Amino acid sequence: MPKQEQHNKLDVPPGAELAVRRWLEMAKEAQDTRRSSDTEQQCNVCRQVVAVGDRGESKTGDASFVDGGAIGDGGQRRANRDGGHGDDCIAINSGSSFVNISDIFCGPGHGISVGSLGRNGDDARVENVHVRNCTFLGSSNGVRLKTWRGGQGYARKIIFEDITVVGVKRPVIIDQNYFGLLDEKKSAVKISEVSYRNVKGTTSGERAVELSCDPNVGCNDIVLDHISITKEDGGESKASCTGAQGTCFLCNPIVSCLSNLHLV
Repeated sequence: MPKQEQHNKLDVPPGAELAVRRWLEMAKEAQDTRRSSDTEQQCNVCRQVVAVGDRGESKTGDASFVDGGAIGDGGQRRANRDGGHGDDCIAINSGSSFVNISDIFCGPGHGISVGSLGRNGDDARVENVHVRNCTFLGSSNGVRLKTWRGGQGYARKIIFEDITVVGVKRPVIIDQNYFGLLDEKKSAVKISEVSYRNVKGTTSGERAVELSCDPNVGCNDIVLDHISITKEDGGESKASCTGAQGTCFLCNPIVSCLSNLHLV
C-alpha cells in the first residue's frame, strides 16, 4: 500500500466513514485558515474547533490545545500550542456565559465538558451554554457536566442538542460528585435547566446515560428529549440516575428517576 494511503487509513466503526471523512476535511481547512482571536466576551470563538482522533492529535482553526479548547473567566479562551491532547476536546470552565459551540468532531479524548466546577470549595458560575451539531467518535465521554463535591455556585441554562455518538463509552453524563465522597455536611454546585436533545448513536460501554446528583442539592429541571443510544453490538444500553428531577421524552434507554413521556 502506498505510504500516503497508510497514513490516511483509520479503523472506524461501521457507518462512521462519512463522519470521519468530513472530520478530516475540517481539520485540513482549520490548518489552512488559522486566525488569532484569543478573547471574546460572547464565546463564539469555539465554533471552528476540530478535535482530530488520529493518535490524539487536536487541531483548531486558531490553535492546537492540550485540553482541546478551554473557556472560562468571562468567556476567554486559553490557548496552548501543544499539538497533542488526551483530555477534554473542549472544557467550559467557571466564569463562562453565553457560550455557543457547534460543528465539532471529537475523538478520542474526553469529549466536551462543562467543568469541572467547584474544586476546593470554589464558587463556580456557568450559564447560557449551547452545544449543538457535534459528533464524537471513540471518545471516553460525549457531553458531560461535572462538579466537585463541596463546591458552590451554579451551572444552569445549558443545552446539548443534535449530538451523534459513535462507539463512545459514556455518551451523556451529569456528575455532581466528581472525584468526591458523599458527605451531608458539604455543599454542591447547583445544577439546573440542563437539556440533552436529539442525542443518538452507539456506546461502547454499558450505560449510555449517567446522572449522578447530590442527594441534598440535586439536579433540577433536567430534560432529556429524543435520546436513542444503543450498544455497538446492537444490544440495549442502560441508564443510571440518582438525585435528578425532570423529564425524559422518547428516551432509549429509559432514565428511571425522570418522568418518562412517550407518544401515544
